[in-house]
Amino acid sequence: MNPSPFPFPPFLSLSVLVLFFSVSIPLCSSNTDSYTSCSTTQFVCGNITAGFPFWGNNRPEFCGNPGLELMCENDNPTININDVVYRVLEIDENGQSLRIARQDYTDGICQPQLLNTTLDPQLFEYASGYRNLTIIYGCTIPALLGVPALFNCLITGTGFQNGYVVYDAVGPGLCYRSIFVPVSETILASAMVNLSGLEESLKQGFQVKWKVDDTACTNCIGSKGVCGYYLLSNETTCYCPGQFIATKTCPSSPDVVPANPGMYVSISFNGHCYKKIIEYNFNGCLMFTLY
Repeated sequence: MNPSPFPFPPFLSLSVLVLFFSVSIPLCSSNTDSYTSCSTTQFVCGNITAGFPFWGNNRPEFCGNPGLELMCENDNPTININDVVYRVLEIDENGQSLRIARQDYTDGICQPQLLNTTLDPQLFEYASGYRNLTIIYGCTIPALLGVPALFNCLITGTGFQNGYVVYDAVGPGLCYRSIFVPVSETILASAMVNLSGLEESLKQGFQVKWKVDDTACTNCIGSKGVCGYYLLSNETTCYCPGQFIATKTCPSSPDVVPANPGMYVSISFNGHCYKKIIEYNFNGCLMFTLY
């Protein structure tokens, strides 16, 4: 029997061999990349530009609240709220408000998505100065409480039927379906009495305020960071230049290891302390080479 070339028991020989090799551990989605992406990439569509708390199009998801995705369709920005698609007409980041209009009423009143206008209460609230109108479709009776029909729409399988508009959010009663939508109080009267006034009020849309707390983002920007969103903890986070881990704010003193390739730092791995060299692989991920 030939003696082993290593003067150790087999289980110790394996442990000694492992020490002769370096171990590379990748860390993808580094905070450095997040800082660059969120600080340089805005959502741009038509004449609308938006940063935090929004994301979408070329702006990554980790740069904004998951419920505030903006989409771009033929240079028209849109947002989906409770399964209804809205055109985004204005964004006021300082006032934390959006002016939106239902996309299904862009080309008239007779092809609506038969869903009421509702908001996610965790994300939005209505601005003041609006009142709900209910648009009622498919009434077979000649008049509703003595009020003449405001419009006629083709209801599948039944032909053209009367449509009405009433104040507040109500059900369809004896008619086919109803949809309620907020309308500005300044044009409420015209929306009630003629079809063109109603269609114009729907195209002008209504204003909502988003409820994302801006304190965390203000503190982040004040520390020279850029705001993002940490999906695991479901909260606003702060990406800092040269910092691996997202935090509440960026440090005021350089006590965080910068992401400089070729730099030696310490790392704890498997209960032992090693030195590491930082380098980037071809995917742009950080590689920690342990010795």
